[in-house]
Amino acid sequence: MMEQDYAHGVFRNHVAWAGLSESLDGKTILELGPGDSVMTAFFAYELGAKSILVDSGDYAETNPEAYYQVTKKELTKKK
Repeated sequence: MMEQDYAHGVFRNHVAWAGLSESLDGKTILELGPGDSVMTAFFAYELGAKSILVDSGDYAETNPEAYYQVTKKELTKKK
């Protein structure tokens, strides 16, 4: 799920379905089966939470450049 907008929407839906507020300060997110990306960790951090991502294999993108592009895009939006 390297499409940032899609991944972010899914994350926000999960937060809403869990009945959590927009601030996750002090909470820890557990994702089982993150698949091809670890963007959940970025989104959780953005809302003040820690994250634990567990999968059955090495499926996630390991090239840091891919995540750099995602965070760069997000930082540009906030300016």
